[in-house]
Amino acid sequence: ASIWVRRMSKQSELVKNTLILGLGKLSTQFIAFILLPIYTVFLTPDQFGTVDLITSYIILLAPLVMVQLDRASFRLLVDARGNREQAKKVNTLRIVATASIVAGLLFAAISIYWQVQYSILIVGAVMITILSGLLLQFARGFGKNTHFAIASILTAATNLVVSVGLVVFLWMGVEGVLWALVASN
Repeated sequence: ASIWVRRMSKQSELVKNTLILGLGKLSTQFIAFILLPIYTVFLTPDQFGTVDLITSYIILLAPLVMVQLDRASFRLLVDARGNREQAKKVNTLRIVATASIVAGLLFAAISIYWQVQYSILIVGAVMITILSGLLLQFARGFGKNTHFAIASILTAATNLVVSVGLVVFLWMGVEGVLWALVASN
């Protein structure tokens, strides 16, 4: 009977965690779905294309800079649950910070020879996306799935509010979208 109770406990925990993580993920996707018609109305086709291109670059650059250290941190923290000393050894934040600084300096050097519009905002968005992703994986690694979901929901809601404020009311266009991305993360 105790094996059955443990199995049911693990299954209910799996269902609970799946629902919590799913809620966090779905909220970000839902907000992106809501933002799409707002962007198509308040951005010109050129601006929308620029936003799409820049966000694609950010999505491609962040994992390159991080070299999947966020996933590694999550995995190591799962193994270290309950062992505070082992968890303290998972110090990928310093490695990611160093990699981010090197990538930022490399981008600055490239920008001297090749003019990139919105370069400061792009670098800021990549850096803050990296940090946000790493901290979210830390939360998951420590078993704080509710914190992960709440942070994801807050990020999405902040993106919506700031995007609407900057793009709809202040007509900031591409810059407004990028500032919203930085602010929300």
